[in-house]
Amino acid sequence: MEQLILDECHFKQFNPQLQKEIEKYKNVYYLSLNDCQLKSLENFPNLPNLIKLDLLDNGLQGESLAKIASYQSLQQIALGGNPIKTFEEVKVL
Repeated sequence: MEQLILDECHFKQFNPQLQKEIEKYKNVYYLSLNDCQLKSLENFPNLPNLIKLDLLDNGLQGESLAKIASYQSLQQIALGGNPIKTFEEVKVL
């Protein structure tokens, strides 16, 4: 599987079980988590081939984004509709 779209799943955060389930798909390069009511990226799955990540319309703030800052292959992140107010909050990326 190369694309995984979980839009509107409403799980607020990744628990260890969900993290492991998503990590089964190591070839995923596009992950869409739009309108999932995410408040945190704690336990975000390790997806080494992730290039594009959509996180539109969630409840993420700047400090939550540090978790994905280390993804070397990540080229595009969509963050519209999150309560990010300043550029400083996304500077970690």
